[in-house]
Amino acid sequence: MPIASFGIYAAIIISANYLMIIMIFPPLIIFWETNLSDRNWCCFKRNKEVTAGDDLIKAEQEVNIAERFFDERWNKTVKEYAWPIIIVFFLWTIVASIFAF
Repeated sequence: MPIASFGIYAAIIISANYLMIIMIFPPLIIFWETNLSDRNWCCFKRNKEVTAGDDLIKAEQEVNIAERFFDERWNKTVKEYAWPIIIVFFLWTIVASIFAF
């Protein structure tokens, strides 16, 4: 019984982790790059010359299909359905907890 319970728990946790990484990580990276990457933080200071050079390099690079997908479709979809995603995640967590106990 304990091994079977652990197997069920591990399967639920692995699938929940996969879904969380797929749903949250790309929009979080886009949010970081667009809003937070140019700020000065307590641990390090941004060098304005390096940042200006990075902007030139970014402008010269072509945006690939994956970047466009995560920036346009994925980010808008996750933002639009944020509450249903959160509710499903918490329901999934409750079900996983019930199976674990």
